[in-house]
Amino acid sequence: MTFTEKYEAWRKETEETRMRTEIVREGKKYLVSTCNTFDQGWETMVFPIMEDGEPLYNEQACKRYANQSDAAFGHVAMVQDFQPNN
Repeated sequence: MTFTEKYEAWRKETEETRMRTEIVREGKKYLVSTCNTFDQGWETMVFPIMEDGEPLYNEQACKRYANQSDAAFGHVAMVQDFQPNN
């Protein structure tokens, strides 16, 4: 199996466990994304969303976790922490 084939198999396998939340902070849109990465394990990252609606993969925040449960809680915490107080 080639690296590309392994990557695609991993990507399909982890697709169901990804969490994605769009938030607005100071008039700008951001994507909070949590997934089991190919090289680092579970992580949550925050990316700005460009005017065309696509994320700019230049993270504003990043946190890594030991397991899926911690990552799910971490995703919710990152969304809450990154949004301004209402």
